[in-house]
Amino acid sequence: MSLITDNTQIRLISELAPAGGLVSNDLLFLERGSVNYNQTYSGLVAGLVDDVTTNLVGNKIQVKDNGIKTAKIQNNAVSLPKLATIATDKIIGRTTAGTGNVELVTIEQTLNNNTNTLASSNAIKSYVDGALFATSFESSEQNIPANDIELVVQHGLSSKPKLWFVVARCIAAQYGYANDDEVTLGDFGDASDLQSVWVNVNDIGIVADDGMRIAKRGGGGGSFKLVSGNWQIVFYAYL
Repeated sequence: MSLITDNTQIRLISELAPAGGLVSNDLLFLERGSVNYNQTYSGLVAGLVDDVTTNLVGNKIQVKDNGIKTAKIQNNAVSLPKLATIATDKIIGRTTAGTGNVELVTIEQTLNNNTNTLASSNAIKSYVDGALFATSFESSEQNIPANDIELVVQHGLSSKPKLWFVVARCIAAQYGYANDDEVTLGDFGDASDLQSVWVNVNDIGIVADDGMRIAKRGGGGGSFKLVSGNWQIVFYAYL
């Protein structure tokens, strides 16, 4: 319904317009009886005005809910305090498959195997610290066993290790090896020099049929048999 009809007596109170006359969206201040109207020149009726949908309420034009298009909002005009409040450990994003509205995404404090989970740095660290091979065993230094004598230690882990190995640790330099050097042993050799390493839910062990031998360093070639005065055996196991 138009606010101004034919034969209506109106009085122009003031005109806010450039010298050239009214143009679209200039303001007119009008008086009809005892009612004042403050409206844009583009129309005194509800409808779409410059991409803004309006309603007439109590002789005033109001913007309808959802009546302002995105193009009418100035870039960088919406500040953070104007956004809806969100809970702690939430960020705005989207984990639902496909394009759609933004969602509140939880920042997990305890990480699991859910690939859609966003985790805090503390949660990631805790997860990595408790991941595969995080639980380990290292034996004390053991003397070199005699030929064909098994050397066995208990690893004390909660189940059979997923990774295990045995090393010879140098305690006195010999044939190019320095103190604290370690050489992997086990599961190699020929018919006259065979070493084997095994593991079960309780133990890890090694046996050699003709003593434990390793190659010399320094380019001289050959091998030598380990003795306890220069070498010790150490076992490692990991869950």
